[in-house]
Amino acid sequence: MFLVKRLLKPILVQGTRFQLRSFNYFKPVYFSHFSNQKIELNNEESKSGDARRDFVTFVQTGLIKFSEGDLDSSFKAFQEALRIHNETWAPTVDVIEILVYQYMIYGRKGQIQEALSTLETAESIIPSIQENQHELLTKVKQLQGEILLKLGRVDEALKALHDGLINLEKSTAKDIRYRAVLYMRFIEAYKVKGNFKEALVWGKKFLAEINSPQVDPTRTMEVYQMLGTIYFKLRDFEKAQESYQKGLELAGEKLPISALLIQGLGSVAQAQGKFNEAQTHLEKALKLAQIHFSPKSIGLAVIYNELGILKKHLGKLTQAIDYHKKALEIVEGKGTVEEANTLNNLASLLLDQRKHQEARGYLERSLEINQKINPEVNLELSSIYMNLGSVCRYENDFQNAIKYYKMSMENTEKIFGEDHPEGFIATKNLGITYQFALDLTNAKEYLLKSARIADKHNINDIYQLIDLYGCLTRLHFDLKDYDEALKYCTKAQECAKSYGDPNWIKNFELFQKMIEDQKAGKS
Repeated sequence: MFLVKRLLKPILVQGTRFQLRSFNYFKPVYFSHFSNQKIELNNEESKSGDARRDFVTFVQTGLIKFSEGDLDSSFKAFQEALRIHNETWAPTVDVIEILVYQYMIYGRKGQIQEALSTLETAESIIPSIQENQHELLTKVKQLQGEILLKLGRVDEALKALHDGLINLEKSTAKDIRYRAVLYMRFIEAYKVKGNFKEALVWGKKFLAEINSPQVDPTRTMEVYQMLGTIYFKLRDFEKAQESYQKGLELAGEKLPISALLIQGLGSVAQAQGKFNEAQTHLEKALKLAQIHFSPKSIGLAVIYNELGILKKHLGKLTQAIDYHKKALEIVEGKGTVEEANTLNNLASLLLDQRKHQEARGYLERSLEINQKINPEVNLELSSIYMNLGSVCRYENDFQNAIKYYKMSMENTEKIFGEDHPEGFIATKNLGITYQFALDLTNAKEYLLKSARIADKHNINDIYQLIDLYGCLTRLHFDLKDYDEALKYCTKAQECAKSYGDPNWIKNFELFQKMIEDQKAGKS
């Protein structure tokens, strides 16, 4: 038996991992075997001595070229190292380490299926390795979970992650760094699946169990950022703000993750109608992102999108479009959630400008991407369906408008339950479309349902409330229920006065007089 003692130290390449709603799946994992692994030779010593030297040389070259970003040369060097190893020795941990590097190379080149096949090869070899099998399977299953998640195969990803956790428990090392990464991937997988409660469970497990100097502290900052995003989706703005703030207390305002934590605070402020505060946060986040992120970073695209949404709220549509187009330049053609969201944001602005056909094109692309990534229930689909419903309604295609508004409302209710404020606008629009289609029975059902949601949750979107109360006024007038018509006309007038639009105020005053005249004539 011959002991090969290598002096080679692994080179770890740093990569950004601070991306909202998306992981950098192809970043280095924890390597140690190149510096201390024993190799049992199965050929004569002289031949294997030369093989050892050549093997180490090719591995060194692969690592150096990988660190320099020369992926093709790195891959070729690793391939030669594998050839030598396979011709000379039985499978060892070194083979798995090299395959993992090749997986990362495929990933960084965007060759996702090849990356997945490389992991499958690694998994098939592990049973023939005599030691560290559970630790190696933990690593491979973790990476499989990540890449399957990227491919939108969420259930398969979750199975791989659970297998990874089972092997971690069976391993002698029980490396807490693997546990930290596995927990983070569970958070992301359940978030993509739309199971926010389960995502929160894994986030809380991370914060309760992962407390070790071995774990990069930025992992905890990332988890707080992820939890903030989930609470934001659940419209629990208080907990979202608390999570972002805790992450920022750990990170300060100088790290890359700080940009996304500050952006999260800006999103919360914007959702609460605190537009000046939102602008301060988002502009600060943008400055940090421009320092720390590459010009093509997903994190930068997310901030551009949030600024676009803010400018829309402020009535600055040209600036809003500019920000969303900047985001689209980064994400276009990548088939990611961020691309789908950006296309939907642009479509929403085009709808405001009555450019229906152009909006439809963006929405159809957004829907196609979103359904490929996650064909199950997810919140982004609700917004896309609602905008498609609005396109159809503007084109007097009431049948398809009703279909899309219903899909939006039902998708939202599957996530949040009935009578949630997130479903208010889709429910209102569904009722209005039935009203346009002269189906007053269904119109009444859904308009009253949206009014119930507004009252229950103290919705203060004045524009939407004017739209709702105005339609309820007309509906009850057409049904000759003049007392109810007057009640909603009064509500509409109060909102119009709060909004400060003299034309609306005048129109509702005239409508009130018409209702009173009809009521007097009836009596």
